[in-house]
Amino acid sequence: MLAGTVGRLLPDLRPVMAGGALERVGKVGEFTNLEEMWREARGGSGPLKEARKLRAKAIEEMGRRSYFRALHLALKARRKAVEAYAEMQPSREGELRAVWVHTAFGVSDWGWKKTAEVLSKYGFNAIFANMLWGGAAYYPSEVLPVVGRRDLMAEAVNWCHRYGLEFHVWMVNNYLGSNTPEDFLEKLRAEGRLQKDKDGKELPWLCPSDPRNRAMEREALLEVVRKYPVDGVHLDYIRYPGASACYCDGCRERFQRDTGIKVKDWPEEVISGPYFADFQRWRREQVTKLVEEISREVRRIRPDVKISAAVFPDWRSARFRVGQDWKLWVERGYLDFVCPMDYTTDPGKFGEWVRMQSVWTGGRVPLYPGIGAYRMADGGEVLHQVALARELGADGFVIFSYTVRTAQDFFPLLRRGATKRTTSPPHRWDWASFEVPEGLGGHRYSQGDPVHVRVALDRLPKWARKFRAEVVLEKTDGEAKRLGVLKPGSPSISTTLEPEPGTYRIAVRGWAKKGWWRKERFVSRSPVIRVLTPQEVAEEFPCLGPRPEGGVGVYVEGLGGRAILEALREEGLPAFPVCELSQDVLSSCRVLVLAQPKDVLVWDMETRGRIKRWVEEGGGLLVTHDAVGYGFLAPIFPEVARGEGRPEGRRWRAAGDHPLCEDLDKINWHPHRYHDHVTLKLGPEGIVLAVDEGMEPVVAAGTPGRGRYVACGLALGLGADDKDELPEDQERELLVSSVRWLMEDGR
Repeated sequence: MLAGTVGRLLPDLRPVMAGGALERVGKVGEFTNLEEMWREARGGSGPLKEARKLRAKAIEEMGRRSYFRALHLALKARRKAVEAYAEMQPSREGELRAVWVHTAFGVSDWGWKKTAEVLSKYGFNAIFANMLWGGAAYYPSEVLPVVGRRDLMAEAVNWCHRYGLEFHVWMVNNYLGSNTPEDFLEKLRAEGRLQKDKDGKELPWLCPSDPRNRAMEREALLEVVRKYPVDGVHLDYIRYPGASACYCDGCRERFQRDTGIKVKDWPEEVISGPYFADFQRWRREQVTKLVEEISREVRRIRPDVKISAAVFPDWRSARFRVGQDWKLWVERGYLDFVCPMDYTTDPGKFGEWVRMQSVWTGGRVPLYPGIGAYRMADGGEVLHQVALARELGADGFVIFSYTVRTAQDFFPLLRRGATKRTTSPPHRWDWASFEVPEGLGGHRYSQGDPVHVRVALDRLPKWARKFRAEVVLEKTDGEAKRLGVLKPGSPSISTTLEPEPGTYRIAVRGWAKKGWWRKERFVSRSPVIRVLTPQEVAEEFPCLGPRPEGGVGVYVEGLGGRAILEALREEGLPAFPVCELSQDVLSSCRVLVLAQPKDVLVWDMETRGRIKRWVEEGGGLLVTHDAVGYGFLAPIFPEVARGEGRPEGRRWRAAGDHPLCEDLDKINWHPHRYHDHVTLKLGPEGIVLAVDEGMEPVVAAGTPGRGRYVACGLALGLGADDKDELPEDQERELLVSSVRWLMEDGR
């Protein structure tokens, strides 16, 4: 519609728009053109045939210079191609198909009857409905302030159950939102229960370390579980708002009481000072306490209720930035399933997240990635992410969010294939156990490695009088190989797998007899099993091989680390990958290149002390970007330099007569690949090696003890898109010159 309007108003753009629309006709999901889809579909469905006809007509109209007509036909062809792609998606047995609805009233002005009816009609089986916040409830509550007079919880649960949907009550935990009554907010403020940032500014968030807040949120959910037949409790905003909170007086008092640490300079000493790691650990524990308390008490009252959480995609950064240690919650059994909010339109990023999340969950609980449909232009993107989630071993998906547009534009496409047949979510059937040995990391194995597994139906409910199930090895592209049958008298099998590279799961599919006549079908799946090619092993486990003695260790878990490693190898330097910063690793290095750690929590006082001693005893250290001592990373040698600012866009050049600068350009200004750099505050023992256009130092060197040290504020090896990119030109020259100087003897 928009393209047509623009075409009418700006006729000169019609040829470009029509040509672009023609190029996009077959770019649906993983396909780049209609011919690929045709081959995959082995002849194609009705919509695919129609798409080919419409595209051919559009090409004819382009030849006649009838651009508006060509544009119209190309857009129709694209819609048909998306429909064809939808019909190519299989309907999978045993998966969660759910939505988040961000209002207690259901979708728009539909009400709960239509909200549930439409969802059920299109093959979904669960809903996460936002019924309460940290300071508001949309049902009669004796714990939280009540918004409105209707019992929306009772309405929602009733209609969802009538239409066969699981109802999971969704609570926004710490964030107070905009509907918290002012008198209640004032009460919280007067009692000192709100969060404050590092500058003392109040935030509309409950402080997780305050036991009164934890008790209120816990009791609010327990009240729901006692009063309503909900199927699950779903936690959201179960975190801090960001890395800059909470630093209220209550946090200071409770941190000192719990740890025995006396903080003189609050909050600086816990942000970038000596107590950073202690505070981060304590901070995470405050959120984890609430998850543990809710999980324990809900299960005590109603063991059938499932506990889940909506979490940030990257567990590594989430546990630092927002105190959300969700991998730990899975490992400790606090959650029955987890829903990472993988909201992106980039299928590569989505796939990367799901792949890592399957490793972090390790098959302990089902993984249901959240798909950000609200950000997507058409149904092809939604369908592609559903397919990717399945391919990478997820157990279902959750759409964010359920709106009129989602129901009209995306649900009918899903119903054509992915949700065509009804099924139940796998968290209902925790009946099988899978003994799968530890591989290279989790359940990842090298090609050719035998994998010895045991599968047993040993957790069947007491009512299961009889049962029969087939055990198959599923490849996530849809292929399956039969491994055996489980039945009374032989409820387990053991076998050895030697699959080709790919992603697999062992599935137990069958039925259990309930009473004398009713059979309940079930599916249980193992953790994801990935068999890697030698190239994939090298990429995912770069530090598996032996470490050469006296070479250049490059920390590849840092930003730009892998690109730095490749560049040094291209220059003939004896560089090897480093994945940890232990004493054993340091002992094998002549030089360590420490790219800014992706996980700031590795940069604790113990690690800094270990590296500091190693340098002073004769090691050579190059650090990049924030690792010079900026933000949340404390400086390792402040007497040489520490970070001071982070300007964008300024160019840099070498400066001074230091031997390291002999081959560097000291006349011309040079851009850097990354969008910013860290400027340095020079210490009494630091020597400036490079400056930016503001004449502020960006690279400095020093000789602590018997060692050598280079602090480089440039993000070497990192491109503007935050991905590793080989350093070139003067950045490469700076890297190589620094490493060669650090390797020299006679210091």
